[in-house]
Amino acid sequence: MGIYIRAVVDPSCIGRANWERVFDQTVTILHRWPDPPLRPTFREIAGIEVITYSRKVLDWSGWHICGDANSRLLAESIELPRELGVDTPRDPPSELLLRVLASEQPPYDLGGLKPLLNNKTQGQPFHGLVLAVAMLLEHRFPHAVFVDGDFCAGEARQAQSQLRTILGEEIALPASTDRARLLSRLDPHIPEDELDDAVQALSCRGPLARILLSLFDGPMSAVGIQVHEEIELAVACTDVSTLHLLTREAFEFFVGQAKALFGRTVPGAPPGAVLFCAEIEALDATQLLSCIAQGTMKTNLRLTEMAWDDIVQATLPELRLLALLATHPTSGLIGYQLRRAIFESVAIRHFSQHAWDTVEPVNPQDYPWHAQMFHEARASHAG
Repeated sequence: MGIYIRAVVDPSCIGRANWERVFDQTVTILHRWPDPPLRPTFREIAGIEVITYSRKVLDWSGWHICGDANSRLLAESIELPRELGVDTPRDPPSELLLRVLASEQPPYDLGGLKPLLNNKTQGQPFHGLVLAVAMLLEHRFPHAVFVDGDFCAGEARQAQSQLRTILGEEIALPASTDRARLLSRLDPHIPEDELDDAVQALSCRGPLARILLSLFDGPMSAVGIQVHEEIELAVACTDVSTLHLLTREAFEFFVGQAKALFGRTVPGAPPGAVLFCAEIEALDATQLLSCIAQGTMKTNLRLTEMAWDDIVQATLPELRLLALLATHPTSGLIGYQLRRAIFESVAIRHFSQHAWDTVEPVNPQDYPWHAQMFHEARASHAG
């Protein structure tokens, strides 16, 4: 399950030239949106081709986004084709809302309709950008496009405000946010006793989606939710002192765990004095970058282009820590988020590098609430 936005389109009612003009406007929105969008692409690091997230979201076929550069938070791929429509568009064969309703019933036949922007944004910051693009499509092609999904009227108004700034005109809110508009379009076609159900089926459902997603994630305490969210957001952290104490302790625990699992102790050294493994200590900067690139590909740790720009300029101690974490993953969602934050945030990386020099290796019995993460990491290392 997840949070998504969908634009249901009848391409046969849209002229190719008109679509091209509107597509160009969506590109303008992408370029001027306050949170620059990202897309997956390839980049070479020390001779190794890695998947990275780039701000170059446009190519010959259209555009492709999956997150934004400010938050560095990602979800599923959202694409819009450069070419769509026909040379001679037809008049709509019937009310589009009726066809959308029919497509949601067995045998679930779209009947020539095409869903666009139809992947999960998971409510990440680029959700608002996707909603703005969908709103523009419905505004330009009101009888050939219908926007629905997991958003509310308040989010649509925020997108409308951004569109006003970017395009200099008022873009209408989606029909799915306006019960009166839905009723006026459906009333001539649907019996009165079926209208309420039809309107409910076509209305956007933002608040419900967030409640269901929180239930799916499972119960957590208020503090637990805050720390979990902070760990996810830490990929864009520039000041570690602003993080909750428990969040900082989570990164220290993570580093202490890595020391216990993958570090090299020296006989006679003080407690906590753990070195990197000899293989990593022997590598120069170029070799470490190659090791990091190979490790991130092997462990499916995909980074932004901004992270790689910082990593290629990092010091040897930083590169050694990253090489260790790239080649020895910790399994589990929180472990993955901690590891990714160290790679993405220079501030978190410096904090973790200091923790490597100061915290003692973790004894999992001292942290029963994190013991499972420790055991998963050990199993991953053993495998």
